[in-house]
Amino acid sequence: MKKLLALLLLIPLNLISEISTERYGDWLETREIDDFTDEKSIWIVSADFEEKDSFAIRWHEKRYFQFLVGIREDEKCKGFIPYTYPMLFRVDKNKLLELPMKKIDEERPYLYGVDFDELLKESEELKRDNYIKYIEEMKKGKIFRIRVDDKSNGCKKDLAFDLEGFDKAVKKLSDEMASFINLAIIDEELNK
Repeated sequence: MKKLLALLLLIPLNLISEISTERYGDWLETREIDDFTDEKSIWIVSADFEEKDSFAIRWHEKRYFQFLVGIREDEKCKGFIPYTYPMLFRVDKNKLLELPMKKIDEERPYLYGVDFDELLKESEELKRDNYIKYIEEMKKGKIFRIRVDDKSNGCKKDLAFDLEGFDKAVKKLSDEMASFINLAIIDEELNK
């Protein structure tokens, strides 16, 4: 419950009125619409985040698209050190996605998010496109794996999430991001 509350605290609650949550297998989808701007935000979260390590996708219309990884704290995975390390993502036995990830803040030292300063560097354009379209890979897969290797505190873990139901949970988010995903796919094809 602590993680859910922390994740929801990332959303400015005074701006949100319509909230709906649905469960799809091991995944929860939460949709919100702002009372004043009518902007949408969608969360896709592994359903067992309260007891286990977790994964979430957070999207806010006109603002951001973010992967978040929550690590259950143990002796090696404690503390807040704001360094960026590559985190590996893999669906089934497909190609690896490597993203620069760092801890979000001192209040949630168990939560890692994408380091956008690193991701948006010009040399990282291919990673950025792969990151944007990665949900398409996840929709087709069976198992989603994440390797955390935080050298700042020695936290090394391999996480695995069953993707059954993920395709349904992420459908609305995928529909909202279709133009960005399609542009990344077209760009990849043109650069072959």
